[in-house]
Amino acid sequence: MEYITEQLQTKVSGEYDVVVVGAGPAGVCAAISAARNGAKTLLVERYGFLGGMWSAGLIIPLFDYENKSYVVTEIVNEIKNRNGWGGFCNIAFDFEVMKQVLDELITDSGCHLLLHTFFAGAYVEDDTVKGIFVQNKSGRSLIRAKIVIDCTGDGDVAADAGVPFTVGRGKDNLCQPATCMFMLSGVNFVQQTPYHVHDLVVEASEKCGVPFPFSYKRPFVLPIPNSDRCIVMWSHIRGTVPMDAEGFSETEMASRREIHQIVDYLQKYVPTFKDAQLVSIAAQTGVRESRHIHGKYTLTCEDCVTGAKFDDAICDASFSIDLHIPDTNEQDNIKVEEPYQIPYRCLLPINRDGLLVAGRCLSGTYESSGSYRVTGNCMATGQAAGVAAALATKYSISVCQVEPQEIRDIIGMK
Repeated sequence: MEYITEQLQTKVSGEYDVVVVGAGPAGVCAAISAARNGAKTLLVERYGFLGGMWSAGLIIPLFDYENKSYVVTEIVNEIKNRNGWGGFCNIAFDFEVMKQVLDELITDSGCHLLLHTFFAGAYVEDDTVKGIFVQNKSGRSLIRAKIVIDCTGDGDVAADAGVPFTVGRGKDNLCQPATCMFMLSGVNFVQQTPYHVHDLVVEASEKCGVPFPFSYKRPFVLPIPNSDRCIVMWSHIRGTVPMDAEGFSETEMASRREIHQIVDYLQKYVPTFKDAQLVSIAAQTGVRESRHIHGKYTLTCEDCVTGAKFDDAICDASFSIDLHIPDTNEQDNIKVEEPYQIPYRCLLPINRDGLLVAGRCLSGTYESSGSYRVTGNCMATGQAAGVAAALATKYSISVCQVEPQEIRDIIGMK
């Protein structure tokens, strides 16, 4: 690979106590929590709206939110108050209502916001992250920060700052498949079992003699609350590396090709879906797994299935270990018998100060990530990171010195 040397002079465009990178479920909760607790906070987001995989990805089921508090509960209650809650298992939401709620909560918190802005690099001095480089319509600039919170999902900030990580499944580094959600109208259907859609398609294929190639055997049709539209989770693209720009570009293209094939087949051959119309395809293909940052503690499968408890716990979680197998169209589901806890140490990179990591790229294994990656847990780890960052700046201490009990007291974790 050829390299060139750039001569750059980068302007400093701002200084903040806390900079949060990525405005998905973890990032918005981190930013709101940091700002509410007195930190001058900036939230940086590459899209023109908040919500990340909720809004750009159309991921509307909010799994594992019930045992949470603080900002998590407030967001859910606001959506319920605006008639935007219900649908699939009574845990889904209208993504436009979600976007409205997040806009208002971010504004009310006093958090500063940069939309249409890309993370372009970590600014590190003496093993401490002291800001980020960004790129947007105003050009390239450095934003200084006392604490940076990586909520990119892929651990982009941590990786660029030199934090070690693993990718995907330990034995071969394969990641769980990516899925692009899509929206349909004209569907009068209530899914009864995980294989309900699959069985309807198989029955139709046997009658028409046209086989259907399933990339995933448990597609779900998710009604949008108080709407005649639904979101469909079906396409699975395997072998993709989410951090590879060229490869993931092909993943996006492959996702759309498969979705058009799915809709065409449903309209032609499956009577239940004969009136279905494709309304839109998500702007962002959903990534289940990429980097697992190496933190001061690594959450394991055993921790999840045994209900592990920790002195520095900042999140209760109970979602089952849901693994979409990287190299087959099968799925593995390992039951979590009792709630387990995620320790604060999973948010602390092993070799860098001034940085916290929240959301699905925190420190855990391939197996355990199948549980903590769902958005309710991303929200909870995000709000804990935001509180921790605010406390660190308030007391002028390292994020490693923040007392987890003080975080729990603020977020109302029992």
